[in-house]
Amino acid sequence: MTKLQLLHKPGYVQDLNYIFCLKFFNLENNSKYSSEEIKWMKDLIYRFGEVSDDLFLFYYIPPHQTPSFMTRFGMDTFRKHFLTDFDFGMFINDLSDTDKYVRNMITYFMNVLPQEKLEECYTSKDKLFSYIKETNFSWEIKSRLYEFFLKPEPFFQLLKLQLMEKEVMLADYYNENMQVILDAHNRLNYDKVVDCFVDSIPRSHFYGTNRVAYFSYCLLNNCLVKAYIFDDYDIFFLGTKHDAAIDEMNSKKDISLEKFGNAVSEPSRIKILQFILEQGEITCKDLERAFSFSGSTAYHHITTLVRIGLVNSRSEGKAVFYSINREYFKKVTELLNKFVIG
Repeated sequence: MTKLQLLHKPGYVQDLNYIFCLKFFNLENNSKYSSEEIKWMKDLIYRFGEVSDDLFLFYYIPPHQTPSFMTRFGMDTFRKHFLTDFDFGMFINDLSDTDKYVRNMITYFMNVLPQEKLEECYTSKDKLFSYIKETNFSWEIKSRLYEFFLKPEPFFQLLKLQLMEKEVMLADYYNENMQVILDAHNRLNYDKVVDCFVDSIPRSHFYGTNRVAYFSYCLLNNCLVKAYIFDDYDIFFLGTKHDAAIDEMNSKKDISLEKFGNAVSEPSRIKILQFILEQGEITCKDLERAFSFSGSTAYHHITTLVRIGLVNSRSEGKAVFYSINREYFKKVTELLNKFVIG
């Protein structure tokens, strides 16, 4: 059985970066976010105060890149330290290596160049500026890049100063809201989290007697669902509203008639679906009593139905409740109607 453990510091620093990312999100004209999410982000901007526009390049995401520079070359480079000595101090001290970060900034913004031209950019500002001029960036972005690479040190000094200022505010916020993280961890449904990643990683990877899954929660970036995958363990970054975010992600997945057929080809699962329909909401224990299933059999059937999407799950304390996913069946009906209407 995979062991689940709580990990505080990585999610905390992730939230610190998120404060700065909010500055450069286009909240007014972005259909990606709901009105509730936009209000939440605006409230955070108000609470944590202004971020300098001079930090734009650190958090801007150009068309040919994802994620932002500070996520890729800030957070992601520390992933092997998350379980040991990683903290805000390590993060801020690393920014003192200006030469390394300038080189990384060139790599990030000029990654469309072949390696030999990138090498020229590392050693010659004239070559760098020449290649910037040839890019498809807007004149605004080009101007920012010229200004940054001409004299990068003040930008890093400003970044470190503002990170330290916001970190003090974030520490207070975490002290006030730590219970929200504990509640989110108590609601954790590991199987649902794993379902988000099985399209690219075998399900067997996430389970094992000696395997450990670490969870680091974000109070501010509360819909985050992200994973760092390792051979012997995994680290998951989850927002405190990750359960709702996962349900939304699953609802957007393409409906597969093949997977639907496989799920309902087992007679026991048809009976389970009918039972849930009659009861409205059930637990694994209800299935064990109703069908004389063993605990492992009940768990196997219900997690199969959840994984494919026929059944929703929600956590309440340590209990998990299951209900029919009516939206899924509506989509299946729409797919089947194509064969009727022709």
